[in-house]
Amino acid sequence: MDIQDKVILRFSPYTNVKWYHKLQIFYALFFYGITTLYRALLKDFLHYRTYKKNGLNTNTDQEKGWFVFKLILDNVIYFAFFLLLPILVFQLTVLEVLSGFLLMHLVTASCLN
Repeated sequence: MDIQDKVILRFSPYTNVKWYHKLQIFYALFFYGITTLYRALLKDFLHYRTYKKNGLNTNTDQEKGWFVFKLILDNVIYFAFFLLLPILVFQLTVLEVLSGFLLMHLVTASCLN
């Protein structure tokens, strides 16, 4: 189970309470909301780095390079599809698209968590 306490969020009643945990009711929704952004942007890269550092990635250098290239390409396609395409096709402003994009992630993460 992944209920280990994170730096700012406290999930277990058996862990030490920091002063800011008393305010968690106010800021937890925001941090839950950005978890999908974290997953889209960083999680795969951080896992790759951890696996490589711990020697769990036994691929050749060429395979590793290709994997990182595919990770970057996936992110570029994802953000182009959700950010660039609405601006170009629907003539929306950047602020409208960014607001909708962030709102989409906040709602999605709130439903998933």
